[in-house]
Amino acid sequence: MFEIKHRYSHKKENYLDYVPSHNTAYTYTKNKRGLITIRVPNTGWINQMAQWFFGMPKVSSIQLDAYGSYVWEQIDGKRDVLALACLMKERFGQKAEPLYERLIRFLETLRENKYIHLNKGGEEIQEAGHASKRCCHEA
Repeated sequence: MFEIKHRYSHKKENYLDYVPSHNTAYTYTKNKRGLITIRVPNTGWINQMAQWFFGMPKVSSIQLDAYGSYVWEQIDGKRDVLALACLMKERFGQKAEPLYERLIRFLETLRENKYIHLNKGGEEIQEAGHASKRCCHEA
């Protein structure tokens, strides 16, 4: 299945069991078309130098497409990745395919850029995940 490999061990964990949550250091807005823009402040002395010398903006805007915006809005710190995949399938159908590869790559990009955190779910979240597995397999 979809696994996360840890750098210094051979332990593998199922990516679908992880629960994404927004990084509160970043704000976001939603435009009239329902698309999300993540606002990223450019802080630190290197960014300040770039702002001064090259006119780099103090805040960068990361614009998400329709799929990314939908996923971003569904991230609530309670739903696991499998539940997000089910919601994507319900909303976009075949247009979301290849569903898991696409969703996981998107979430990995968000995590690598520190826009989200990926956490292992607790008992309550795991139960919600099991319900979503039935939902996904029935669909």
